[in-house]
Amino acid sequence: MDRALTIGGVVLDENGSPVEGVTLKGVRSEDHTNGQPNTDFQLTTVTTDAAGRWLFPYVPREYETIQFILACDGFAVTWVTLPVNGPGAMNQTAVIKRGYVVVGNVTDEEGKPIWGATVQERHQYGHRKLSTTTDEHGFFVLEGLGGIDQEADLTAEAAGMAAQFQTIQLVDRTNVLNFVLSPSKGFRGRVVDGSGNPIPNAVVRTDSHFNPYVPNRFDWLTHTEVDGRFEWNAAPIEETCFWFEADGYEIIRGRPMTPDGTDYEVVLTRSRGS
Repeated sequence: MDRALTIGGVVLDENGSPVEGVTLKGVRSEDHTNGQPNTDFQLTTVTTDAAGRWLFPYVPREYETIQFILACDGFAVTWVTLPVNGPGAMNQTAVIKRGYVVVGNVTDEEGKPIWGATVQERHQYGHRKLSTTTDEHGFFVLEGLGGIDQEADLTAEAAGMAAQFQTIQLVDRTNVLNFVLSPSKGFRGRVVDGSGNPIPNAVVRTDSHFNPYVPNRFDWLTHTEVDGRFEWNAAPIEETCFWFEADGYEIIRGRPMTPDGTDYEVVLTRSRGS
């Protein structure tokens, strides 16, 4: 196995000050489909020290440049591309963006604050998703949004209330978004086989809509009880796609269902050879 190249440098904020605690995760750049190496950077994340300095001793010698994903509390996820050769390879400067802030309140339909509601960033990029909970006034703050897009998808969820999805345009440094949650009617039912027998420990979770494609908007997952039953008491009020799976049965993906209080019955078909 060839020895890797080492590069290093400093991470600064947009004002030129060093930033401690920034993680740098390498991104694979080669096309491994034609016999080229398939680099896996999952276990090679490094973190800046108190002076913002970092070393990354894992660069394949075939690389001329390397991309990093920079992440740190209070900053936006930032992508940078750095050269790996030359006299400056050990003294590189990467700038992490401050990003945007979203503040707001989560209340019920009567305007009463909802304490402990979860407000979460939603995206499909595979890196950090910001999340926070509301205080006793229903107030929340999310810092470090908008590293890639000029908008953010956010959800608010609280026990017994219908989960809600909203998109906000990131126009100003600090942006305001409020959520008004209504009581959830719940998503409930049971998973059975073709003979009507309950299937325990089946996976029930939210899913993406595939035609047309709409990404999964909520992170909900449960397993059925011994009697095959499941329930989500914070389900959204609109039609949502779900995923059903159990060992020995065909998987159901992207099934649209409306959490309107209906007691659903979901039938799974035995897999061939089971």
